[in-house]
Amino acid sequence: MEMSGVTVRETGTITELRQGVVKLSGLPGCVLGQVIEFSVRAQGFIIGFTRTDVLALVLGQESSLAVGQRVEVSQQPLRLSVGPALCGRVLSPLGEPLDAGPHPQGETLQPLFQEAPGIMARAPVERQLVTGVRMIDTMIPLGRGQRELIIGDRMTGKTSLGVDAMLSQRDQQVVCIYCSIGQSHQKLRQVTQVLRDGHILESAVVVAATAAHSASEQFLAPYAACAVGEYFMRQGRDVLVVFDDLSKHAWAYRQLSLLLERPPGREAYPGDMFFIHSQF
Repeated sequence: MEMSGVTVRETGTITELRQGVVKLSGLPGCVLGQVIEFSVRAQGFIIGFTRTDVLALVLGQESSLAVGQRVEVSQQPLRLSVGPALCGRVLSPLGEPLDAGPHPQGETLQPLFQEAPGIMARAPVERQLVTGVRMIDTMIPLGRGQRELIIGDRMTGKTSLGVDAMLSQRDQQVVCIYCSIGQSHQKLRQVTQVLRDGHILESAVVVAATAAHSASEQFLAPYAACAVGEYFMRQGRDVLVVFDDLSKHAWAYRQLSLLLERPPGREAYPGDMFFIHSQF
């Protein structure tokens, strides 16, 4: 915040480190979702509060942090650089390239956490989204603007159904986003290769937080995919987002909830898990 040429920055102190979750003190004016500048190699964002401390998730190298370290609060929320240059790329939830390519140059910054428009402000679902599966397209057609949950046991073809729907958009002028959450590197490479062989990757974006990534990045992955989709939506494009899968996202959030000293809730999932998934 600047007043008459004077820059005012709110600073705090790390009081506790716990596997990607930090407790901070001395930040009376911070808000939920605000960015915390820990160091050159790490930043984070505020995810909750206690009566005495601020809770934040670490993004980056946690090894560069230490108890007693001073931190600064950014005046901006957590944002992702988005633009047409993201098409054909495999990126982390923080916008870092995972495909050995150069860092993509975005046109604008899109907030990861943002309130969805109300029901009355949304356009009605009137156009069909062709999935390429004849039984679905004829018996239970999906509409553009609709959300659909694919439920099934392991190895029953859930990922194949989502990828086939993406391949069917090659001539439909639909931007496809594949969000990989907690999957293995091998599965991510296989899906990316299928999209490349189907000539759809050049008009698609892959946002991935594999099992090797931290629980914080896995938690952010669907938010980042939605931020990319919202950019193209505001450009007048239709967007198909495939989340693979939200069960792994729930596992990551359960891990974070336990580190945040929140009760895991019904059937070992946090009580607000379904509310979080309704935001995507």
